[in-house]
Amino acid sequence: MDHEDRKLEVSAEAREAATLLVASLQDAFNAHDPDAISEHFAEEAAWATVMGKELAGRQEIAEFGRSVMDAMADSYVRYDVTRIVAVAPDVVAVRVLQTPTTRDGALPTAQRGAGLYVIARRGDAWKICAGQITFVGNP
Repeated sequence: MDHEDRKLEVSAEAREAATLLVASLQDAFNAHDPDAISEHFAEEAAWATVMGKELAGRQEIAEFGRSVMDAMADSYVRYDVTRIVAVAPDVVAVRVLQTPTTRDGALPTAQRGAGLYVIARRGDAWKICAGQITFVGNP
C-alpha cells in the first residue's frame, strides 16, 4: 500500500482539541465577542461566511465580526461536532452543525448551518486555518 493511500486516524489529542475549540467558539459567539471569536482562527486563516463573503486572516475575520455583531445581538447558536477526519498529522477537518437557539437554549425554527473547519496545531494551540459555512435544511 502506498503511504499516501493509508487511512489516517484522528488522535485522541486532535479530537479533544477540535471539540474544545468548537465549544469555545460557540461560547465566544454567544457572548457576541468578535475579538474572542477571531482568536480561534490562525493568523493566516481563510474563511467564507454563510453568505459567501470571503475573509482572509484573523484581522479581517475580527473586523467582519465587529461590523455584523450589533445586528446579531439576539442571535445565539449551538455547535455540534458531527464528524472529524484526519487530513495530515496535526490537521483535522471538522464538520459542525450550527443550530440557532434563543438565549435560554430553546430551538426556534430558524435556518440551520453546517460548517467545515480545517483545524491544525499552531505551536501549542489548535486553530481554525480554513473553513466555510452553508445553510442546510431543518430536520
